[in-house]
Amino acid sequence: MPLRILCLGAYANGNVGDMYQAEAIARAVQAVRPDAEIVSVSPSKRQSTYPARNHAAAPASGAMDLDFINGFDVLLVGGGGLLSAPHAPLNNAAWVAGLKLPVVALALGAAGDTPAQSADFVRKCQFFSVRDEFSRSMIGDLRADVDIVMDPILLDPADPLPPSPEGRGILWVPGKIVPGTMAAYASLMSRLYDASTDLIVSFNPETDRRSGFEDVFGDDVKYLDTAERFQELAATKRFVVSERYHGCILALNKGIPCVGLALRSPTVTSKITEMYRRLGFAGCISNLAEKTTRQSLRGLANSLDLLAVTSRLVEERAVLWAYLDRVLS
Repeated sequence: MPLRILCLGAYANGNVGDMYQAEAIARAVQAVRPDAEIVSVSPSKRQSTYPARNHAAAPASGAMDLDFINGFDVLLVGGGGLLSAPHAPLNNAAWVAGLKLPVVALALGAAGDTPAQSADFVRKCQFFSVRDEFSRSMIGDLRADVDIVMDPILLDPADPLPPSPEGRGILWVPGKIVPGTMAAYASLMSRLYDASTDLIVSFNPETDRRSGFEDVFGDDVKYLDTAERFQELAATKRFVVSERYHGCILALNKGIPCVGLALRSPTVTSKITEMYRRLGFAGCISNLAEKTTRQSLRGLANSLDLLAVTSRLVEERAVLWAYLDRVLS
């Protein structure tokens, strides 16, 4: 009988990045267990549609149905920042206690008090991996056996998008507007943005609109609903500047230069800074200080050795596959 795997994560939360996690995980599983039967389920409140072209997607109700879950051979929880902010049902002790199958955590982000709030889940897992060193430090005393496996979307095998020979300008990917970033983005629009060549895109339209995107960026925002559209637009520009983690990983996955933005607290920006550090390019980060110019951003983008990045992704993909091969054996 083939191994029956249930993947659980925030795939339906409306974020263009998170919606591809299930597909990326399924591809990674299929690389080591090609005969596996893979199903995904997302308990996210929004229940946006997410792609499931290489596996089956179950109704959201399945995330709380322990009889349904326990009918599988293994529960694979990930990826994304499921331990960076509270995510039900991981923080539901009764739900965790009702799990009667092996549970594996895959490439989770962790921050703040959330791991402690989900301590029963953290301890329940037979195998546990996080996406970076910062996340491992946030697990603290809950468990010592924590592997590091980078984000499955970043590691998903992909053919690079050839940049347009006529590419001009910058593709900007702001995070949601918060009081601490309002001044930086207002300054960006007055000092750095070139309406004749640049584009501004939103990865999470509902959240970004609510945060005040249109007040800061006016009508220049393109609201995205697919990663493919983002990558097509990015390939027409010189480079990407992104405060969104998924903007960074979807660009780098396709061989598109990207400068990461660290505008908020180390806890919030750790997923970007840790990702660049692990790839060997910790310097490709900007905080849009007053001295920042378009030329200095271009210099950061040009310092990103895309061949070296590709080589590192191959190495980290092997780590992901080895982890899955071990935990699924």
